[in-house]
Amino acid sequence: MRPAHIRNTCILVCAVLSVAACSTTRRLGSDEVLYTGVKKIRIEPDSGVVLSAAAESAVKEPLSVAPNNPLYSPYIRTPLPIGLWAYNYLYTPRQKGFKYWLFKRLAKQPVLISKVQPRLRTKVAEQVLENYGYFGSHAADSLLYRKHGRKAKVYYTLGIAPPWHYSKIAYPEVDSGMEHLMDSLRATSLLRVGAQYNMDSLTLERKRISQLLRNRGYYYFRPEYLEYLADTTSGLRQVDLRLNLKPNLPEVALKPYRVGGITVRLTNIKPGPTDTLRLPNATVIAQRPMKIRPRILSGALTLRSGQLFTVDAQNRTQTDLNKLGIFRSVNLSVTPLDSLRGSDTLDVAIDAQFDYPLEAALETDVTSKSNSFIGPGITFKVSNNNLFRGGEVLSLRLNGNYEWETGNKNSGGAKTSLLNSYEFGLNATLNVQRLLLPRFITKGSRYPSSTSFQLGVDLMNRPKFFQLISFSGSIGYNFQTSPYSYHSLSLLKLSYNNLLHTTESFDQTMDENPAIALSFRDQFIPAMSYSYTYDRTYRRNRFFWQNTVTSAGNLLYAIWEACGQHGTK
Repeated sequence: MRPAHIRNTCILVCAVLSVAACSTTRRLGSDEVLYTGVKKIRIEPDSGVVLSAAAESAVKEPLSVAPNNPLYSPYIRTPLPIGLWAYNYLYTPRQKGFKYWLFKRLAKQPVLISKVQPRLRTKVAEQVLENYGYFGSHAADSLLYRKHGRKAKVYYTLGIAPPWHYSKIAYPEVDSGMEHLMDSLRATSLLRVGAQYNMDSLTLERKRISQLLRNRGYYYFRPEYLEYLADTTSGLRQVDLRLNLKPNLPEVALKPYRVGGITVRLTNIKPGPTDTLRLPNATVIAQRPMKIRPRILSGALTLRSGQLFTVDAQNRTQTDLNKLGIFRSVNLSVTPLDSLRGSDTLDVAIDAQFDYPLEAALETDVTSKSNSFIGPGITFKVSNNNLFRGGEVLSLRLNGNYEWETGNKNSGGAKTSLLNSYEFGLNATLNVQRLLLPRFITKGSRYPSSTSFQLGVDLMNRPKFFQLISFSGSIGYNFQTSPYSYHSLSLLKLSYNNLLHTTESFDQTMDENPAIALSFRDQFIPAMSYSYTYDRTYRRNRFFWQNTVTSAGNLLYAIWEACGQHGTK
């Protein structure tokens, strides 16, 4: 290494060390201590006790406070705390000027021990351990000081006591009308005798019961109407648990309701006269002209008069109306409590406002390639979101781009031009909000589905090589078989390529590469594909899985062979 390089390196190292030596506690008060992170969280379980992974993650969360400039939070900080240096050395009482501007942009407030409050956090940690059944556990903290007591790390110690378990679980005593429901709820309970006490499970069980009751007509039931009573005297680290209904519940909470009358009010962007239409399951008050076919509207209404009122049907009705893509807003309301007056039915009012059917989008870009070609591109798309008054979406997309050579334009010997590479395309897509299949196939479908048609033409010109026109068309289906299973079937995708013009250089390349030449022949290319997606969230985790199978040409070839056309082209 040259002496000059050694000298420069030494100067740089010295500069870094001198900057790192700058105080980060200069502006702290005499009784303030800078928090520099957690030294360690030590877990000390009693003999034979194993702390579950979920409990360990939950108990560490309130203790893991990030210090200033964390590198590996909350244990390690970066060696260059720029925010703290700015806070200590760039402060100025004048609220103007470059120094003040730099201070506002760079300075970070120091994290102090007094703000972290380690003692309070140990109390929170003990509560978290109790929520997971580790009653009698304890947490302690201690400070490890540096820099004459101006900085400190926190050392936490967690003593884990043996967990408590359920020895008995009892469900509420209810009248005969709810008894069969309570029996089914008990059979599918999240709580089991012998399981470890867990506050999260208790909370989820209350929500589960409330949700199931609300889907059995008990629309006004809420989780807070249930309470737990725990007896911890029955045995060593055993809990007798009883789930009770709170006293003095409102009458409406314990009464099942059925769907009463359903009224749908449809409004257009521009006000107009109204008509009243009777559907099998609703009364529709719509402004003229009515921009949705009655059969489509009726199919989106999952609620049915006379049936038990369920929250799932309520949510599905609102979701299905929104998924039509033709409404600006959809609001669903039920009979207010003060208007029930002993009734056992809930009237439903749906207010939906149509949106503008036409949408347009314009996109521009510039492309620069490694082969010295550069040029602009443009894409214009226009959509009609309610073509046949059933949520059908017709989209037209026009795209084009020009490219020209910015390097050596005279190489190769072929004819050149300033604008010698271009591509134009026109694509039309029609999306219908149902499966266009025989009725016996689609009968009983509970989830949204759609059928899509696509037609397109693209013209491509590549200088010194070829000019190609390509036609394409496809038919596809998208549908669900469960809340988590999604299917996409491209029943037929057909493309046709036709070379309009080629150069001698291109022909020579094709002669030398027969495999590549096959893809440029004038030919039809049929294809089919199927994609399956499973997407579900389990509490805090999401599981996503997708698989796709595609066949291009092989299926047609197999049919051709089956028909006895061996070797025929």
